[in-house]
Amino acid sequence: MKEELDKALTAAQRKVQYDASAKRLLGNVEVISRILIHTIDEFRGMKPEEVIPFLEGEPFIEEVPLDPGLTNLVLGKERTIGQENKNNYSAEMGNRVFGLNTEQKEFGEGTVRFDVLVYVRTRDGHSKILINAEGQKDKPTRYHLLNRGIVYTSRMISSQIEREIVDDRYDDIISVYNIWICMNQKECFLTHVHLIQEEKYGDHCLEGKMDAFNIMVVGITNEPPESDEENEMFRFLSTLFSSALKLEEKRRILQEEYGLLKNRKIAEEVNFMCNFSEGIEEEALARGIAIGKKQGEEIGRAIGEKIGEARGEARGEARGMVIGEANARENMLESIRESVQRMYADGLSDIVIAKYLNLGLEQVQEWIAEAGK
Repeated sequence: MKEELDKALTAAQRKVQYDASAKRLLGNVEVISRILIHTIDEFRGMKPEEVIPFLEGEPFIEEVPLDPGLTNLVLGKERTIGQENKNNYSAEMGNRVFGLNTEQKEFGEGTVRFDVLVYVRTRDGHSKILINAEGQKDKPTRYHLLNRGIVYTSRMISSQIEREIVDDRYDDIISVYNIWICMNQKECFLTHVHLIQEEKYGDHCLEGKMDAFNIMVVGITNEPPESDEENEMFRFLSTLFSSALKLEEKRRILQEEYGLLKNRKIAEEVNFMCNFSEGIEEEALARGIAIGKKQGEEIGRAIGEKIGEARGEARGEARGMVIGEANARENMLESIRESVQRMYADGLSDIVIAKYLNLGLEQVQEWIAEAGK
Protein backbone atom coordinates (compact mmCIF):
# COMPACT_ATOMS: atom_id res chain seq x y z
CA MET A 1 0.00 0.00 0.00
CA LYS A 2 2.82 2.43 0.93
CA GLU A 3 4.65 1.65 -2.30
CA GLU A 4 1.52 2.36 -4.36
CA LEU A 5 0.99 5.65 -2.51
CA ASP A 6 4.59 6.68 -3.12
CA LYS A 7 4.20 5.90 -6.82
CA ALA A 8 0.95 7.89 -7.00
CA LEU A 9 2.52 10.88 -5.24
CA THR A 10 5.59 10.74 -7.48
CA ALA A 11 3.45 10.53 -10.62
CA ALA A 12 1.30 13.44 -9.44
CA GLN A 13 4.38 15.54 -8.68
CA ARG A 14 5.93 14.78 -12.05
CA LYS A 15 2.66 15.67 -13.79
CA VAL A 16 2.60 19.03 -11.99
CA GLN A 17 6.21 19.63 -13.02
CA TYR A 18 5.40 18.64 -16.63
CA ASP A 19 2.37 20.97 -16.76
CA ALA A 20 4.38 23.82 -15.27
CA SER A 21 7.15 23.24 -17.79
CA ALA A 22 4.66 23.27 -20.68
CA LYS A 23 3.17 26.55 -19.43
CA ARG A 24 6.59 28.13 -19.12
CA LEU A 25 7.29 27.16 -22.71
CA LEU A 26 3.95 28.57 -23.83
CA GLY A 27 4.70 31.80 -21.96
CA ASN A 28 8.18 32.22 -23.39
CA VAL A 29 8.26 35.39 -25.49
CA GLU A 30 9.95 33.60 -28.40
CA VAL A 31 7.19 30.99 -28.41
CA ILE A 32 4.18 33.23 -27.90
CA SER A 33 5.42 35.69 -30.55
CA ARG A 34 5.38 32.84 -33.10
CA ILE A 35 1.79 32.04 -32.13
CA LEU A 36 0.66 35.66 -32.44
CA ILE A 37 1.92 36.14 -36.02
CA HIS A 38 -0.29 33.25 -37.14
CA THR A 39 -3.42 33.92 -35.07
CA ILE A 40 -3.85 37.71 -34.83
CA ASP A 41 -4.23 39.83 -37.96
CA GLU A 42 -2.43 42.76 -36.31
CA PHE A 43 0.84 40.81 -36.42
CA ARG A 44 0.50 38.76 -39.61
CA GLY A 45 3.46 39.06 -41.93
CA MET A 46 5.80 40.03 -39.11
CA LYS A 47 8.77 38.02 -37.89
CA PRO A 48 8.75 36.69 -34.31
CA GLU A 49 11.63 38.94 -33.27
CA GLU A 50 9.65 41.93 -34.59
CA VAL A 51 6.68 41.08 -32.35
CA ILE A 52 8.65 40.63 -29.11
CA PRO A 53 9.17 44.41 -28.57
CA PHE A 54 5.38 44.85 -28.61
CA LEU A 55 4.94 42.49 -25.64
CA GLU A 56 4.45 44.56 -22.51
CA GLY A 57 6.89 42.99 -20.08
CA GLU A 58 7.14 39.30 -19.25
CA PRO A 59 3.94 37.24 -19.59
CA PHE A 60 2.10 36.28 -16.39
CA ILE A 61 2.39 32.48 -16.20
CA GLU A 62 -0.37 30.92 -14.07
CA GLU A 63 -0.51 33.93 -11.77
CA VAL A 64 -3.81 35.65 -12.56
CA PRO A 65 -7.02 34.32 -10.93
CA LEU A 66 -10.19 33.93 -12.95
CA ASP A 67 -12.44 34.79 -10.02
CA PRO A 68 -14.28 38.16 -10.14
CA GLY A 69 -12.65 40.55 -7.72
CA LEU A 70 -9.28 38.80 -7.90
CA THR A 71 -8.22 39.27 -11.50
CA ASN A 72 -7.41 42.94 -10.98
CA LEU A 73 -5.54 42.54 -7.72
CA VAL A 74 -1.84 43.22 -7.72
CA LEU A 75 -0.07 40.16 -6.28
CA GLY A 76 3.53 41.21 -6.00
CA LYS A 77 3.60 42.29 -9.66
CA GLU A 78 2.79 45.93 -10.49
CA ARG A 79 2.68 47.37 -13.93
CA THR A 80 2.38 51.04 -14.81
CA ILE A 81 1.95 52.57 -18.19
CA GLY A 82 5.25 54.05 -19.32
CA GLN A 83 5.71 57.80 -19.69
CA GLU A 84 5.99 57.48 -23.44
CA ASN A 85 2.48 55.99 -23.65
CA LYS A 86 0.68 58.20 -21.13
CA ASN A 87 -0.51 60.58 -23.80
CA ASN A 88 -2.52 57.78 -25.36
CA TYR A 89 -4.58 57.24 -22.19
CA SER A 90 -6.61 59.34 -19.84
CA ALA A 91 -4.80 60.99 -16.93
CA GLU A 92 -6.59 58.60 -14.61
CA MET A 93 -5.31 55.57 -16.52
CA GLY A 94 -1.84 57.08 -16.83
CA ASN A 95 -1.47 57.30 -13.06
CA ARG A 96 -3.26 54.06 -12.28
CA VAL A 97 -1.24 51.07 -11.10
CA PHE A 98 -2.81 48.05 -12.74
CA GLY A 99 -1.98 44.40 -12.56
CA LEU A 100 -3.22 40.93 -13.32
CA ASN A 101 -3.12 38.02 -11.01
CA THR A 102 -4.74 34.64 -12.04
CA GLU A 103 -7.32 32.44 -9.99
CA GLN A 104 -10.75 31.16 -9.16
CA LYS A 105 -11.74 28.69 -6.49
CA GLU A 106 -14.44 26.30 -7.60
CA PHE A 107 -16.13 23.96 -5.14
CA GLY A 108 -14.18 20.72 -4.94
CA GLU A 109 -11.71 21.82 -7.59
CA GLY A 110 -9.33 24.25 -5.92
CA THR A 111 -7.94 27.22 -7.78
CA VAL A 112 -8.48 27.98 -11.48
CA ARG A 113 -5.90 30.22 -13.14
CA PHE A 114 -5.27 31.66 -16.55
CA ASP A 115 -2.27 29.84 -18.04
CA VAL A 116 -0.42 32.72 -19.73
CA LEU A 117 -1.60 36.34 -19.74
CA VAL A 118 0.25 39.13 -21.53
CA TYR A 119 -0.47 42.61 -22.88
CA VAL A 120 0.63 43.30 -26.45
CA ARG A 121 0.86 46.76 -27.97
CA THR A 122 -0.60 47.35 -31.41
CA ARG A 123 1.83 48.43 -34.07
CA ASP A 124 0.55 52.00 -34.13
CA GLY A 125 1.26 52.33 -30.40
CA HIS A 126 -2.21 53.76 -29.69
CA SER A 127 -3.80 50.65 -28.20
CA LYS A 128 -3.08 47.24 -26.77
CA ILE A 129 -4.48 43.72 -26.78
CA LEU A 130 -4.85 41.28 -23.88
CA ILE A 131 -3.72 37.76 -24.76
CA ASN A 132 -4.37 34.57 -22.83
CA ALA A 133 -2.72 31.37 -24.09
CA GLU A 134 -3.98 28.05 -22.68
CA GLY A 135 -2.55 24.58 -23.18
CA GLN A 136 -4.96 21.64 -23.39
CA LYS A 137 -3.46 18.13 -23.51
CA ASP A 138 -6.66 16.06 -23.41
CA LYS A 139 -10.24 16.57 -24.51
CA PRO A 140 -12.38 17.57 -21.49
CA THR A 141 -14.98 14.98 -20.48
CA ARG A 142 -17.21 17.11 -18.22
CA TYR A 143 -17.75 20.09 -20.52
CA HIS A 144 -17.18 21.39 -24.04
CA LEU A 145 -13.94 23.31 -24.43
CA LEU A 146 -15.68 26.13 -26.31
CA ASN A 147 -17.92 26.81 -23.29
CA ARG A 148 -14.87 27.13 -21.05
CA GLY A 149 -13.30 29.43 -23.63
CA ILE A 150 -16.40 31.65 -23.58
CA VAL A 151 -16.20 31.95 -19.78
CA TYR A 152 -12.48 32.76 -19.82
CA THR A 153 -12.81 35.30 -22.63
CA SER A 154 -15.81 36.97 -20.99
CA ARG A 155 -13.84 37.25 -17.75
CA MET A 156 -10.93 38.84 -19.62
CA ILE A 157 -13.37 41.48 -20.86
CA SER A 158 -15.28 42.09 -17.62
CA SER A 159 -12.04 42.34 -15.63
CA GLN A 160 -11.21 45.50 -17.58
CA ILE A 161 -13.67 47.49 -15.47
CA GLU A 162 -11.69 49.73 -13.11
CA ARG A 163 -8.52 48.77 -14.96
CA GLU A 164 -8.99 49.73 -18.61
CA ILE A 165 -12.56 51.02 -18.33
CA VAL A 166 -12.81 53.88 -15.83
CA ASP A 167 -15.84 56.08 -15.11
CA ASP A 168 -18.05 54.18 -17.58
CA ARG A 169 -15.73 54.91 -20.51
CA TYR A 170 -16.64 51.68 -22.27
CA ASP A 171 -15.01 52.81 -25.48
CA ASP A 172 -11.70 52.20 -23.72
CA ILE A 173 -12.32 48.45 -23.86
CA ILE A 174 -9.41 46.58 -25.40
CA SER A 175 -9.61 43.46 -27.56
CA VAL A 176 -8.96 40.13 -25.90
CA TYR A 177 -7.73 36.91 -27.48
CA ASN A 178 -8.13 33.59 -25.69
CA ILE A 179 -5.85 31.18 -27.58
CA TRP A 180 -6.18 27.46 -26.85
CA ILE A 181 -3.40 25.09 -27.93
CA CYS A 182 -5.09 21.67 -28.14
CA MET A 183 -2.53 18.87 -28.28
CA ASN A 184 -2.81 15.24 -29.42
CA GLN A 185 -5.32 15.99 -32.19
CA LYS A 186 -5.90 13.76 -35.22
CA GLU A 187 -5.19 16.68 -37.54
CA CYS A 188 -3.99 20.27 -37.34
CA PHE A 189 -6.58 23.05 -37.44
CA LEU A 190 -7.17 26.70 -36.55
CA THR A 191 -10.64 27.95 -35.57
CA HIS A 192 -11.64 31.54 -34.77
CA VAL A 193 -14.77 32.29 -32.70
CA HIS A 194 -15.68 35.98 -32.65
CA LEU A 195 -18.52 38.52 -32.74
CA ILE A 196 -20.60 38.98 -35.89
CA GLN A 197 -23.18 41.72 -36.33
CA GLU A 198 -26.29 40.67 -38.24
CA GLU A 199 -28.99 43.15 -39.28
CA LYS A 200 -32.31 41.33 -38.90
CA TYR A 201 -34.46 44.21 -40.15
CA GLY A 202 -33.42 47.41 -41.86
CA ASP A 203 -29.92 48.59 -42.62
CA HIS A 204 -28.47 49.94 -39.41
CA CYS A 205 -24.92 49.05 -38.37
CA LEU A 206 -24.15 49.51 -34.68
CA GLU A 207 -20.93 51.23 -33.76
CA GLY A 208 -18.65 49.53 -31.30
CA LYS A 209 -15.64 47.28 -30.89
CA MET A 210 -16.63 44.21 -32.88
CA ASP A 211 -13.14 42.76 -32.55
CA ALA A 212 -13.21 42.76 -28.72
CA PHE A 213 -14.16 39.08 -28.22
CA ASN A 214 -11.93 36.40 -29.75
CA ILE A 215 -11.40 32.70 -29.11
CA MET A 216 -8.71 31.00 -31.17
CA VAL A 217 -8.44 27.19 -31.03
CA VAL A 218 -5.22 25.72 -32.46
CA GLY A 219 -5.19 21.95 -32.93
CA ILE A 220 -1.80 20.25 -33.16
CA THR A 221 -0.81 16.63 -33.70
CA ASN A 222 1.75 14.46 -31.96
CA GLU A 223 3.58 13.99 -35.27
CA PRO A 224 4.69 17.36 -36.72
CA PRO A 225 3.39 18.03 -40.26
CA GLU A 226 5.74 18.64 -43.17
CA SER A 227 7.57 21.94 -43.24
CA ASP A 228 5.95 24.59 -45.43
CA GLU A 229 4.66 28.15 -45.07
CA GLU A 230 1.07 27.08 -44.37
CA ASN A 231 2.07 24.55 -41.71
CA GLU A 232 4.74 26.67 -40.02
CA MET A 233 2.87 27.29 -36.73
CA PHE A 234 1.49 23.75 -36.57
CA ARG A 235 4.90 22.19 -37.22
CA PHE A 236 6.52 24.43 -34.62
CA LEU A 237 3.96 23.78 -31.87
CA SER A 238 3.62 20.06 -32.68
CA THR A 239 7.38 19.70 -32.39
CA LEU A 240 7.54 21.72 -29.18
CA PHE A 241 4.81 19.79 -27.34
CA SER A 242 5.04 16.36 -28.98
CA SER A 243 5.34 13.39 -26.64
CA ALA A 244 6.21 11.10 -29.56
CA LEU A 245 9.37 12.77 -30.88
CA LYS A 246 12.66 11.71 -29.38
CA LEU A 247 14.74 14.45 -27.77
CA GLU A 248 17.40 14.38 -30.50
CA GLU A 249 14.85 14.87 -33.30
CA LYS A 250 12.96 17.55 -31.39
CA ARG A 251 16.14 19.46 -30.68
CA ARG A 252 17.26 19.15 -34.30
CA ILE A 253 14.03 20.64 -35.65
CA LEU A 254 13.84 23.42 -33.05
CA GLN A 255 17.46 24.40 -33.62
CA GLU A 256 17.84 23.97 -37.40
CA GLU A 257 14.46 25.38 -38.40
CA TYR A 258 13.78 27.89 -35.61
CA GLY A 259 17.11 28.50 -33.87
CA LEU A 260 15.39 28.25 -30.50
CA LEU A 261 17.79 26.13 -28.46
CA LYS A 262 20.13 29.09 -28.17
CA ASN A 263 17.56 30.22 -25.61
CA ARG A 264 18.66 28.47 -22.40
CA LYS A 265 15.18 28.53 -20.82
CA ILE A 266 13.58 26.87 -23.85
CA ALA A 267 16.35 24.26 -24.06
CA GLU A 268 15.91 23.36 -20.37
CA GLU A 269 12.12 23.01 -20.64
CA VAL A 270 12.36 20.94 -23.82
CA ASN A 271 14.90 18.61 -22.20
CA PHE A 272 12.73 18.21 -19.11
CA MET A 273 9.55 17.47 -21.05
CA CYS A 274 11.28 14.93 -23.31
CA ASN A 275 12.92 13.17 -20.37
CA PHE A 276 9.60 13.17 -18.55
CA SER A 277 7.79 11.67 -21.55
CA GLU A 278 10.44 8.98 -22.01
CA GLY A 279 10.27 8.16 -18.29
CA ILE A 280 6.51 7.85 -18.47
CA GLU A 281 6.84 5.63 -21.56
CA GLU A 282 9.30 3.33 -19.77
CA GLU A 283 7.09 3.16 -16.68
CA ALA A 284 4.06 2.45 -18.84
CA LEU A 285 5.94 -0.31 -20.66
CA ALA A 286 7.04 -1.94 -17.40
CA ARG A 287 3.56 -1.58 -15.97
CA GLY A 288 2.08 -3.00 -19.16
CA ILE A 289 4.37 -6.03 -19.00
CA ALA A 290 3.45 -6.64 -15.36
CA ILE A 291 -0.25 -6.25 -16.05
CA GLY A 292 0.04 -8.47 -19.14
CA LYS A 293 1.83 -11.16 -17.13
CA LYS A 294 -0.81 -11.06 -14.41
CA GLN A 295 -3.64 -11.11 -16.92
CA GLY A 296 -1.92 -13.96 -18.80
CA GLU A 297 -1.69 -15.98 -15.61
CA GLU A 298 -5.36 -15.33 -14.82
CA ILE A 299 -6.44 -16.21 -18.35
CA GLY A 300 -4.25 -19.33 -18.33
CA ARG A 301 -5.72 -20.43 -15.01
CA ALA A 302 -9.27 -19.82 -16.24
CA ILE A 303 -8.61 -21.73 -19.47
CA GLY A 304 -7.01 -24.56 -17.50
CA GLU A 305 -10.03 -24.78 -15.25
CA LYS A 306 -12.36 -24.85 -18.25
CA ILE A 307 -10.29 -27.53 -19.96
CA GLY A 308 -10.17 -29.52 -16.71
CA GLU A 309 -13.91 -29.25 -16.30
CA ALA A 310 -14.49 -30.32 -19.90
CA ARG A 311 -12.12 -33.25 -19.62
CA GLY A 312 -13.62 -34.24 -16.30
CA GLU A 313 -17.10 -34.13 -17.74
CA ALA A 314 -16.03 -36.19 -20.76
CA ARG A 315 -14.30 -38.79 -18.61
CA GLY A 316 -17.21 -38.90 -16.19
CA GLU A 317 -19.67 -39.33 -19.01
CA ALA A 318 -17.64 -42.15 -20.60
CA ARG A 319 -17.24 -43.92 -17.28
CA GLY A 320 -20.90 -43.47 -16.55
CA MET A 321 -21.78 -45.04 -19.87
CA VAL A 322 -19.55 -48.02 -19.16
CA ILE A 323 -21.02 -48.49 -15.70
CA GLY A 324 -24.50 -47.95 -17.05
CA GLU A 325 -24.01 -50.49 -19.77
CA ALA A 326 -22.61 -52.99 -17.26
CA ASN A 327 -25.54 -52.45 -14.91
CA ALA A 328 -27.99 -52.77 -17.76
CA ARG A 329 -26.33 -55.96 -18.94
CA GLU A 330 -26.37 -57.40 -15.42
CA ASN A 331 -30.02 -56.47 -14.97
CA MET A 332 -30.89 -58.05 -18.29
CA LEU A 333 -29.06 -61.30 -17.44
CA GLU A 334 -30.84 -61.42 -14.10
CA SER A 335 -34.19 -61.06 -15.86
CA ILE A 336 -33.35 -63.84 -18.35
CA ARG A 337 -32.16 -66.13 -15.52
CA GLU A 338 -35.42 -65.60 -13.68
CA SER A 339 -37.34 -66.39 -16.89
CA VAL A 340 -35.37 -69.64 -17.38
CA GLN A 341 -36.02 -70.77 -13.82
CA ARG A 342 -39.72 -69.90 -14.03
CA MET A 343 -40.18 -71.75 -17.36
CA TYR A 344 -38.39 -74.82 -15.93
CA ALA A 345 -40.67 -74.71 -12.91
CA ASP A 346 -43.65 -74.68 -15.27
CA GLY A 347 -42.50 -78.01 -16.71
CA LEU A 348 -40.52 -77.08 -19.77
CA SER A 349 -37.31 -79.06 -20.42
CA ASP A 350 -33.88 -77.41 -20.52
CA ILE A 351 -33.57 -78.13 -24.27
CA VAL A 352 -36.88 -76.41 -25.06
CA ILE A 353 -36.02 -73.37 -22.90
CA ALA A 354 -32.57 -72.99 -24.53
CA LYS A 355 -34.08 -73.18 -28.01
CA TYR A 356 -36.95 -70.81 -27.18
CA LEU A 357 -34.75 -68.10 -25.57
CA ASN A 358 -31.86 -68.65 -28.02
CA LEU A 359 -29.47 -69.48 -25.17
CA GLY A 360 -26.69 -71.97 -24.73
CA LEU A 361 -27.82 -75.27 -23.20
CA GLU A 362 -25.03 -75.21 -20.60
CA GLN A 363 -26.05 -71.73 -19.38
CA VAL A 364 -29.70 -72.83 -19.09
CA GLN A 365 -28.69 -75.92 -17.15
CA GLU A 366 -26.46 -73.79 -14.81
CA TRP A 367 -29.32 -71.44 -13.94
CA ILE A 368 -31.71 -74.39 -13.43
CA ALA A 369 -29.19 -76.00 -11.08
CA GLU A 370 -28.86 -72.69 -9.09
CA ALA A 371 -32.64 -72.62 -8.60
CA GLY A 372 -32.61 -76.19 -7.20
CA LYS A 373 -30.09 -75.34 -4.46
